[in-house]
Amino acid sequence: MEDLNFRGVGYGKLFQELQAELPAGRRIGLTGPNGCGKTTLLRLLAGWLPWQSGQLFIGSQDQLALPPEKRQLTFLPSQAALFSHWTVRQNIAFPARSLGVADRSATLIQQLQLESLAERKPGRLSQGERQRVAWARLLNRPAHWLLADEALAHLDGPQRHQLWQLLGQRSLLLVTHQLQLDLPWLDQLWVLEGGHLHRLDLEELEKNPRSAWLAGQLHPENVWSGELLGWPAGAWWIPASAWKDDREGWETRWLEARGPLWKVEVRGRTFWLEREAAGSKLKPERQAATLLNPSNEP
Repeated sequence: MEDLNFRGVGYGKLFQELQAELPAGRRIGLTGPNGCGKTTLLRLLAGWLPWQSGQLFIGSQDQLALPPEKRQLTFLPSQAALFSHWTVRQNIAFPARSLGVADRSATLIQQLQLESLAERKPGRLSQGERQRVAWARLLNRPAHWLLADEALAHLDGPQRHQLWQLLGQRSLLLVTHQLQLDLPWLDQLWVLEGGHLHRLDLEELEKNPRSAWLAGQLHPENVWSGELLGWPAGAWWIPASAWKDDREGWETRWLEARGPLWKVEVRGRTFWLEREAAGSKLKPERQAATLLNPSNEP
């Protein structure tokens, strides 16, 4: 297994100078708002789009010097592009046979419980069945790294569990918006937002998601819109673990600042609020008789 490293990656107005060092044998999630460039990044890595700038290495081997079919990366897009005129068995066998390597299709069909579908053609499959077939085909191509774009979206709970177990310690970069389902299986999580790519601390993520968007992906029920001391209306993050059982006391006080979030106590309850730029002049020690607009109380 070899690490995946890229740096200086730019693509139009989407992003510039992206870089990351991804360790082999890890299951790595990539998330971010719609349209931020996650799919584009995976397509660049796989060779499906031409590079405008940057470097790409797996171990010490320059992948940009290789055509897509020779790269040690295999890519599963969000929509399973199966060959409609072939059966499930033929679709799964295709990558290995085209490359002249050992064909594992029989084993993969068994592992993903596709025996009853093996002689069907894609037109007779549900979305979830098509996605499982696409995963089997992906795994039948030897590669150091697996790239997958929202490729678990149509699988039910047992099927997701089965696939995660099958992946084991394969090197995986997975684009996901289903963080509540995928986080328990991930070793790392990266976010692409506003043209910047950075790694998140999984241990701190629940306490401090650092943006209202990411908070909404984790626990949308704990994000609400309201006004805070004259700041523009925004989305405020209230992690469930921050609420206090003690409902005594009505005074509002600032407790702690952590990055763009402030920890606040209101009426005996403690929670985090995202600090907007417009509120940057407010100091943590400021006292306020009423912090929340009554009409916007959660």
